[in-house]
Order: sequence, then structure tokens, then C-alpha cells
Amino acid sequence: AGLWDAAGFEVWKRSPVRGQCLRVLIELPDEPAEVLRDHAEGMIAHVQLEEPDLPILLHGEEGSTWPVFDLAVEFGLASRIGLEDTLLLPDGTTAPGNAALVRAAVARMRGV
Repeated sequence: AGLWDAAGFEVWKRSPVRGQCLRVLIELPDEPAEVLRDHAEGMIAHVQLEEPDLPILLHGEEGSTWPVFDLAVEFGLASRIGLEDTLLLPDGTTAPGNAALVRAAVARMRGV
């Protein structure tokens, strides 16, 4: 299941197929960094309240990609990275391809 906001969460919560979900993707939009943490923590708490054992993949897009990736690492959640999410490396330069984004993500996970 992919959830972007409270309205989507409510639809998922009432869905007759909710129990068939293998994981929940929480997608955070391109929003200011100062609201990302609260948005992420709120969505995660709501999902965990309904389905405490369901894995969560935390994911951002455009300007929220790297801050949300860092939150996923901090919270011990799954994440993903690719050109669909952002064209930029963490330093703001254009990524030459997916492999460069993955290398940057691994480096961030290792604290390099």
C-alpha cells in the first residue's frame, strides 16, 4: 500500500484488503524540511497503531528525497532511491545515473 497523507491513510485503514498488504510505503512529498519529521512520525505512528508488525518503507521525492532517506535510516526503516525520486545527489549536483544515487545512499547509511 502507498500512503501520502491522512486521507489516504483513512482509506487504507478501512480497506477490506488491508490485511493482505506486505508492507506500507509512506511517501512524503516535496515539502519543507522542518515539517518532514513531524509528517513522517505522524504517518508512521498511525500505521503502526493499525498494523504494528507491518514493515514500512519511508520514501521522499524531489527535495524531500535525501532528508526522508536520512529519517528512514535513523528510524531503522526501509527506503529506496532512484532517478524516479530525484535527479540530484545530496550535494545538489545532477546524478549521472541510478548507480551514483545508490552509492550516495550507501555512503549516507554508513555515515561517510
